[in-house]
Amino acid sequence: MNEMAVDYHKLLDEVGRLGELYLRIYDEISALTDIALSLDIFWDGDANAAFMGSCGADLAEIGVVVKHAGETIRKCDRALEMYLQNEKEVKLMIGEMKR
Repeated sequence: MNEMAVDYHKLLDEVGRLGELYLRIYDEISALTDIALSLDIFWDGDANAAFMGSCGADLAEIGVVVKHAGETIRKCDRALEMYLQNEKEVKLMIGEMKR
């Protein structure tokens, strides 16, 4: 009986890499938010309100994209966990059938 050989190591590496990139992006967005908030003290008036409104809207949109990316990474990680668990169960079943 031939068993399927699946190399999931690349997927495992890629999911880990995506997680690292996600954390870096999250940190950079936090830094951008801090910078935007610090700029708020430099001037008053309509230009400040427009700038802060635009920054707030942009950061909110970026936040939504990053949130979805994080959810996707978590789903990939969960799918990989499920695959590995299923692979173990199948190997046990095959081992029992060979006995």
